[in-house]
Amino acid sequence: MKDFREGIMETAESFYVDIFDKSSAETARRCAEKSKEIAAGFLNALTEAVVEAASRENGGERISSILFSCLHSSIFLHRYLIRIDVMGKNFYRDAPMAVSYWDAGDIYSLFEQDVKEIRLRLSEKFPRLREYEIDQVRYAYAFYYHRLAASFVREMVEGIIESTGKLYDGARAEDLVKILFGEYMGEADILFHIGRKKLYSLTAVRPSVRKSVLCCDGVSQERYFWIHADKKNIQPRFLEWDRMVRPGIRDQRLIYEALDKRSYLKVNLEKEISFMDIISSPIFMVSKEFANIIRMYCPWMRFKYLVLFDERNKRSASYQIPCLPEIDCLDDDSELGGGGNVIRKGILQGNRIGGTCIFRLKGAGGRYVMVDLAFAESAYRREVKGMDIEEFVVR
Repeated sequence: MKDFREGIMETAESFYVDIFDKSSAETARRCAEKSKEIAAGFLNALTEAVVEAASRENGGERISSILFSCLHSSIFLHRYLIRIDVMGKNFYRDAPMAVSYWDAGDIYSLFEQDVKEIRLRLSEKFPRLREYEIDQVRYAYAFYYHRLAASFVREMVEGIIESTGKLYDGARAEDLVKILFGEYMGEADILFHIGRKKLYSLTAVRPSVRKSVLCCDGVSQERYFWIHADKKNIQPRFLEWDRMVRPGIRDQRLIYEALDKRSYLKVNLEKEISFMDIISSPIFMVSKEFANIIRMYCPWMRFKYLVLFDERNKRSASYQIPCLPEIDCLDDDSELGGGGNVIRKGILQGNRIGGTCIFRLKGAGGRYVMVDLAFAESAYRREVKGMDIEEFVVR
């Protein structure tokens, strides 16, 4: 017998093709009207990455592959970016030679409208849908739009090539660059090969040209996100919390220190509501599955353990509380509110982060847990429930 979630997903899947057929046709029409603008934006993003990578070829490493990848985080941020990684010969082992992002918002412009239509149709059979259940639909349905984006990338590159001559220009095998499209940190398909000289001519690149990895406004290509519990999902109400932590303590680091290695606490949560993978308050805690993602990136991370008992509904859930490193990297130009405890506009100083993949931001009561793009994508690929993200600017 199918469980409730399987029933929702199976019913939703029956709507996908019909809804997408209509939206993809409309998307194609809209993009055709803006074709020059879209192509210019695409070529600018590609050129930015190739110029930066070409400047490093003087050090001996040569461009071997260019990977266009879709991002799960874009779906939830409603900011639909395609990441462009220019890679050397060690595709999976080394960091990219250069990175840029192409704004593919025109391609994904009808995505949320489609999700609303799917939700409306689902509600006829499942009248009390939860936000995290709709998020599961987003995960699945996004595949159709990612496939559409791949088609646009192929057409744009081929269109540029056709306007400038042959694909290979007699290039030898070792001088060919692979063009790929896929899922960030996942599988990718080879769209075609292009000669390295042809690539330079398309983007007007000379290997001796040097371009900063910073955008013209001084914003870094590094991306960091504040992760927290999605406010649209109901969180458990903690009972007798003050018996575990002295009243008045709000700083997350001090709360962590006050907790025992293993603790047990009663909570109230409506019967039809599931426990989410992330809880932000009164302290940041995560499910075992989410904690395993943290351990994958930070094997040295220490945890404390908290079991939540929903006595009224005779169920329990185990959570882990990471001892996150704290980094003082909030820029003075950030906008604060709530007596300094609320960050309205977050700007981070990239040189202070040092590539840390997950950390607690110093200040604002330690309430802000930051992760890099790779971590956020790993979490979304595992379809964590109840997580929301907000991107901060990195300088």
